Amino acid sequence: MRHQIKAEFIHPMRFLKTFPEAASIVQAGVRGMSGGVLSYSGFQEIMNRTMRAYNTAIMKLPREMRPASSDIMIDIGSTISHMAGFMAAGRNTFLFPVDILNMLDQTDISNIRLADIQLPFPAFYLSFGSGLSYGLPGPANVIDGAYVSAADNKGGPSSLSFYFTSRRLDGPHRGGAAMVTGASPTFFAPLTLQPDDTLELAIDRAIATKDIALEPQADRVQALLDGVKEAQEQGVPIVVAPTTGFARAAQFNRAALPTMKRVLGLACNALCLLTAEPEIVGHGWPEDTPVKLIEQFETAPSPKRKRAALGRLIDDGFMPIRIVHAANSRENTDQGPVESTGREVAPHWRRGHWRRQPTGPGRSERLLKWIKPVLVRGDRGAAAHGHVYLFNKH
Repeated sequence: MRHQIKAEFIHPMRFLKTFPEAASIVQAGVRGMSGGVLSYSGFQEIMNRTMRAYNTAIMKLPREMRPASSDIMIDIGSTISHMAGFMAAGRNTFLFPVDILNMLDQTDISNIRLADIQLPFPAFYLSFGSGLSYGLPGPANVIDGAYVSAADNKGGPSSLSFYFTSRRLDGPHRGGAAMVTGASPTFFAPLTLQPDDTLELAIDRAIATKDIALEPQADRVQALLDGVKEAQEQGVPIVVAPTTGFARAAQFNRAALPTMKRVLGLACNALCLLTAEPEIVGHGWPEDTPVKLIEQFETAPSPKRKRAALGRLIDDGFMPIRIVHAANSRENTDQGPVESTGREVAPHWRRGHWRRQPTGPGRSERLLKWIKPVLVRGDRGAAAHGHVYLFNKH
């Protein structure tokens, strides 16, 4: 089944189409995975290959258009690193339609322990369709999803990481320098979890430990300056930038954090829904996937032929998607009360929440149940703040 969204609106497919040179770098990263985790040597291989591709790309730009720092190159390498984990874990993308996103945005998550969440795969991508109605600092963009991964650290706390992506609104970008001119902002939120952590506690810890750095770490800055000074003393012509990459990253995080707290809540609500109602997920393809290629994949007579057909689809820029069915989570409406003056109340959301039902041995586990938000007086139109998402086919 083809869904009404094009491949260009789903980050893993768009990224590989915009930056075709990234495909071989991602595969190098997949080979560098060990036990579901990217090894240090695998990360170094990604960064070295990314640097060579980046240098080739900027040479195709006029000097005045070349970036003043290597920030874009580092960000591309980070994106490829997360894509490698996504590819190694099976290339699973979960697409959330707009009506479910609206209801999840109107759902309180403050009582949820992140340990209640059961991830469907070690790494996967959450797609917000064509994007939210707000974006990250930088060129005009909309936040369109997140790479999600988790790890159980032996002898220590587990981790839950979100790598949020965005879609530029001035695209599409094509050509040999597209990896530079079309680079989109990202936001990384690595959360180290204690057993009873709520999202708020996990974010506060990430800020306190500088996993989400809001100020440049003095020791790192000093180490960088010492290295520059040593190189200059040896005659290496290095120009010191007005600000360090650490300072620029911290400034970006400070500007993005208020928005990203809300988006992290939305993403965690999406994970709670996948935990509570896995049966609402179906399978499909982007609407522009060639029908003939889908038929070859679905009717392949052997696993080998099926893998070959899937390989052709991926080479052409298409991957299967897992679609959260809106029909099973439709918006509830309530006719609502009439005020004592005889006037009916205006449309508004009555917020939803999650119920943590005791279950399992000794009732020690928790089963999540979604108490959905209700659009009160939905018959009178949309609530003033009821729709904050974009979901366009074109």
